[in-house]
Amino acid sequence: DEIFFVDLPAPSERKTIFDIHIKKRRRDPAKFDVDGLTEATDGFSGSEIEQVVISALYDAFDEGVELNDQHLLRAVGDTVPLSRTMHE
Repeated sequence: DEIFFVDLPAPSERKTIFDIHIKKRRRDPAKFDVDGLTEATDGFSGSEIEQVVISALYDAFDEGVELNDQHLLRAVGDTVPLSRTMHE
């Protein structure tokens, strides 16, 4: 078996990941503070960022409102990335 190292995404990559997952859910990334979300997700993996978007969408749906920055930031705050829980 081979072991591969995959580093965490850099800020520009996290921004792209947010754009991809927001677009995938039929929302316009320009309506969100993607730069602020990028800063708030230092240490997050791509899959953790995807989960942030999904969790925020569920919260918005539960509230009966459209997804906004507050939902996304709340989901970021509720998520503890593996880079922190498994810190060496």
